[in-house]
This record gives sequence, structure tokens and C-alpha cells, in this order.
Amino acid sequence: MIDLGSVFEFVRSLNLTELISTIPVPHVGVGGGVEAKESVDLIRTLEFTFIFVLGVGGVFGLGLAFAAKRFSVKRDPRIDQVREHLAGAHCGACGYPGCEQYAEAVVQN
Repeated sequence: MIDLGSVFEFVRSLNLTELISTIPVPHVGVGGGVEAKESVDLIRTLEFTFIFVLGVGGVFGLGLAFAAKRFSVKRDPRIDQVREHLAGAHCGACGYPGCEQYAEAVVQN
């Protein structure tokens, strides 16, 4: 069995942060010309990207949570009670596509 502690220690000993931060990365200039810089601080770029994606995800997550609360549909609890007593086969023998629709029709009529 592989010891995860030794795997983490091996990865830590590789010192990947120095290796990654010295990789030359080409940059596209304003006019579309490509110029190579000697090194780019890739760690700072990755940190910025992570924080940006986390922020955008948080904003959209809060927006979706607000929309779910604001536009939620209230269900009649009697529909669930009727549906629990049905077979749940969704066979369509009653004339409805499924047991859920049949339970709604029973409660409404």
C-alpha cells in the first residue's frame, strides 16, 4: 500500500513552485505580435485566477440561491400523500403520463 505521507513529501521535495515560476510564457502584445518574456510569475497568475473564479462562482451561486428562494413553487402536500399510495409504475393506464400527474388531477378535482 502506498503511504500518502511519503508521496506528499516527495512532491514537496521537487520544489515545483520555483520550476513553474521560471517557465517562459509568450505574451501577445497590443498589435497582435508575440513577445517572449524571460519569466512570468506563474504562481501569482494562478492565485489571481483562482480568486477570480472563486469570486465569480460565489456571485453566481448567491444569485442562483436568491432565484431559487424568490421563484420557488409551493406544492400542495396532499399531492405527495396521494402519490405515496399509488404504485409508482408510471404505466399510463389511468390516462395520465405518470403517477405524479394522476395525483395532481385527483387532488385538484
